[in-house]
Amino acid sequence: YESAPDNTKLDDRWRFCYDGIARCNDVIRITSKVPNLTEIEKKSILGQARALRGIYYFHGTVVFGKMPWIDETTEDFRQPNERFLWKEMEEDLKFAFNNLPDTFTEVGRINKWAAGSMLAKILIFQKKWSEAKTTLDDVIANGKTTKGIKYALLSKYDNNFKMSFQGSSADSEGIID
Repeated sequence: YESAPDNTKLDDRWRFCYDGIARCNDVIRITSKVPNLTEIEKKSILGQARALRGIYYFHGTVVFGKMPWIDETTEDFRQPNERFLWKEMEEDLKFAFNNLPDTFTEVGRINKWAAGSMLAKILIFQKKWSEAKTTLDDVIANGKTTKGIKYALLSKYDNNFKMSFQGSSADSEGIID
C-alpha cells in the first residue's frame, strides 16, 4: 500500500498510537509511587494501562507493521522499528487478563474479559490457534461485562446495529437510552 505525501491520516494514526502508549507508560511508571494503594489496586491500574498499551500497539501494528517498542523504562526514544511487537503485546494482555477484576463499579473500564478477548485476537494474528481457542473458550464460558452481565449473543442480528442495544447482553436494553 502506498500513500500520497499529503495524506495526513497515517501521521494521525501514528500520533494516536504513540500518544496513547505514552499515557499508558506514564501510568505504569508512577503507579508504584502513589501512596496508600493496595496491591489489588496497583494490579488493577497496571492491568488497565498494560491492556490499553497492548491495544494501541495492536492498532499501530495493523497499519504500520513493524514499530519501535517504547515502554515505561525507555530513556532513548530513538528506537529501531525492525520487528513486529507481538510478543510484547501478548505479555501486556496476559498480565492484564491475569490481574484485572471481572467487574468494576464504573462502566467502560477494561476488565479481565475484555483483556482476554483482545489477547485472543493477538494470538490469532500470530496463528497461535490452540492458545487462542483456550482463551476464547474461557471468555465464552465465564466472560461478563464490566457491569457483571454474562456475555451473550443477541437473538436478533439487527439489534447489533441499534444504539439502544449498545453495551447490552442478550436481549436486555443497553447503557444508552
